[in-house]
Amino acid sequence: TNTATVAPPPGTTDGNPSNNSATDIDTLTPQGNLSITKTDGSATYTAGAPITYTIVATNSGPSFVTGATVADAIPPNISGAAWTAVYAGIGSTGPANGAGNISAAINLAAGGTATFTLTGTILSTATGNLVNTATVAAPPTFTDTNPNDNSATDTDTPNPVADLAVTKTGPATGNPNGTLTYTITVTNNGPSAAQAVSFTDLLPADTTFVSQAQINGPVFTLSAPAGNINDTIATLGGGAAATFQALLHVNNPSPAGTVVTNIANVASTTPDPNNLNNTAQAQTTITSASVSGNVFVDNNLNGVKDPGEPSLGGVIVSLVDSLGNLIATTTTASDGSYSFAGLATGPYTIIETQPPGYGSSTPNTIPITLPAGGLTNENFGETTATLSGTVFFDGNNDGLQQPGEPGIPVVTVILAGTDIN
Repeated sequence: TNTATVAPPPGTTDGNPSNNSATDIDTLTPQGNLSITKTDGSATYTAGAPITYTIVATNSGPSFVTGATVADAIPPNISGAAWTAVYAGIGSTGPANGAGNISAAINLAAGGTATFTLTGTILSTATGNLVNTATVAAPPTFTDTNPNDNSATDTDTPNPVADLAVTKTGPATGNPNGTLTYTITVTNNGPSAAQAVSFTDLLPADTTFVSQAQINGPVFTLSAPAGNINDTIATLGGGAAATFQALLHVNNPSPAGTVVTNIANVASTTPDPNNLNNTAQAQTTITSASVSGNVFVDNNLNGVKDPGEPSLGGVIVSLVDSLGNLIATTTTASDGSYSFAGLATGPYTIIETQPPGYGSSTPNTIPITLPAGGLTNENFGETTATLSGTVFFDGNNDGLQQPGEPGIPVVTVILAGTDIN
């Protein structure tokens, strides 16, 4: 309402004072262009990672707006959402902060802005596009001259990243015929969930697979074809870990100086930013014992290999355990020696296969209890046959040398046949 008046100067009479005042009354219609923008500064998102949106509501004027509403419904794939707001323009006000969805009543001067910073964490299991929309709405008493810019949507496509890691521990030493226990942990350091995860552990040489079990963590499907572990899970969430135990039996015998190297690997179809921790290994040194001996011709039949007594090559020698299971078989070298190495300590029996054409001065089996330091001189003695007789005058022709029948000296005797030795 605006009123103008006119008055005559002093001493002057206005003949019609009723028209000395005029009033203009206009109904107020505040208006302006409210608009909003929203962005997280990226066209992609990483599941499990933090995210920050910047939302700016603007009043382009010309009028001041009281009670406009800024709203943002947080997508379900974002957790821990919180926001702050700052205002620009004389008289511009509104809430300073909040948690969860934004629903803020604001007052904006012409040319003023309200800037919201929204933060949260994307769920590690998030898939598909991440879509977030913010809106600004005018109050009923305010006319928005361009409602087409009252909504802004930010859309990000997925870019998952999962840092898988595996660790492995096992014994530093072991023995033939013993059991090795390994503990393996598969971890997803995130931030995203890993898809189609596989944990493999190939059976090392000189071992036999015994069993495996999962100790804790998200449940994997366990498999060990031919002793090679291959465990899988469809999805391993960010921050999740699973622990396994594997038991291997060390072969008996194992080659002397054996080091069992057990290697575990983890892989996924989800991109991994750090492949250096996808493999882990444990090494176990196998401590073993040995037994050795010789097969010889025991000329003096004392059961001991004396200097000068010849050795026999090509003789078969076997080793069996306390249950009679054959552990190994070997053949003596040209010097008559044999050995069995890489053995577990404990009871065994050494068995010699009797060579043809020889007798034995020692038993053909030697029971032993093999100590850690091993055994030597587990020998087998063999004997050769002796053929002797007398050439004599058989006076009565009975084929027997009777008393008084003299021997005949200096007669050449020839031994015919084949010497198999």
